Amino acid sequence: MKSKSEKKEKQKFPAFYSILNRIILFLCAFIFVVMIFYVIGCLNHFLDSSLIIILQIIQISSVACFLCSICSFFLSIILAILKKRLSFLLFIIPLLLVNIYAIFCFVFSGTIDVMATGTY
Repeated sequence: MKSKSEKKEKQKFPAFYSILNRIILFLCAFIFVVMIFYVIGCLNHFLDSSLIIILQIIQISSVACFLCSICSFFLSIILAILKKRLSFLLFIIPLLLVNIYAIFCFVFSGTIDVMATGTY
């Protein structure tokens, strides 16, 4: 018979996978907060240079979020195949939504940045 610790150990996700998903969650929340900060800055007439820095922070965070979610997407597919557990495949749809969110935020901030500075 299996002991309780062996049963609990089988239910855990790999450490790298859990850390990667928490990083993705943090980056999504960070992008959301910075975008709210940008809207509030526009309404309160922040300096243009400050708003451009905020837009660049959104772009960098969006790229990091996109790369982490792509890594987690492929990692969840690999873990589902190797460990033969469908619970890893449940994370694929939220990861696709995170990819769409990161791409949208990157394109939005890039468009506003180009319109504000006038350079490509």
